Amino acid sequence: MRTCAPSAAAIRVTTFMLAMSVTHPVLAVPQPPATVSVIQIKKVELSESLLYPARVVPKVNSVILAETDGVISKIQSPLGQSVSSGARILTISHTDPVYQFAPFRVNSPISGVVSSLEVTEGTQVSKGQRLGAVTDPKKVRFNIEIPASDLAYVSRGMKGVFQIAGRDEVVPVVIRGVSPFVDPATGTASGELEPDGKSALVSPGLVGQVSFKANLHQGFSIPEHAIIYKGDATFVRLVKDGKTLLTPVKLGRRQRGTFEITGGLEVGMSVIERASRYIADGDAVQVSTGS
Repeated sequence: MRTCAPSAAAIRVTTFMLAMSVTHPVLAVPQPPATVSVIQIKKVELSESLLYPARVVPKVNSVILAETDGVISKIQSPLGQSVSSGARILTISHTDPVYQFAPFRVNSPISGVVSSLEVTEGTQVSKGQRLGAVTDPKKVRFNIEIPASDLAYVSRGMKGVFQIAGRDEVVPVVIRGVSPFVDPATGTASGELEPDGKSALVSPGLVGQVSFKANLHQGFSIPEHAIIYKGDATFVRLVKDGKTLLTPVKLGRRQRGTFEITGGLEVGMSVIERASRYIADGDAVQVSTGS
């Protein structure tokens, strides 16, 4: 098979193109600095939130017991009836004919509302049997169980708020007492709270949540997504002289998507929170004016 040799003109064009590619390489178009949003570091009030289930119970509650054997002949104050101290609740008639002329009157020992009746007219009762109870719904307290690990933060006189799920209203509360004994079965100690003011929003039997702010102090806090993890070490990127600077930091307590920073930051520093693209240490950046 016969092949044709390239012409002299084709050889000269190829040589020229190779020379141009060597003497004039293609240059990359420089990218503008990445745009970043920053957090200006300043001291803020930090605290630890302590949350516990709480149950509303009556502060004043009197259980009514039968003081004699007999039959309930009359209920003068039915369930839900408001009564004053000394008001008649019910009457017990003796079964012994000798004493039928003198029925026994059961009176309320306190002012309040008949909150329970465990007998009906005609019920035969014996001495010491529970008949019902009278409660003052205007005077309530809150019972909580405090984990042993939180006892160091909780003390008498500490204030918080009580809230029922699904309601916007909150009731200010104050701790009146904390048991020094931890139940080995539950690992908790009992606490008793009272409304810090009016308690018209709650009534006995309600269940909600009480919250306290503990360990109040001044410190630095940044969003969790601004933290960079490298192995066991933690860093943030600062903006210094228009460039990024990777800086190690020490993390404190995590709470609701933020971390307390206990070391590595000072007031006035600018921590990068977000960037328009990937940035490396030492890259020039443009701080967003909306930060």
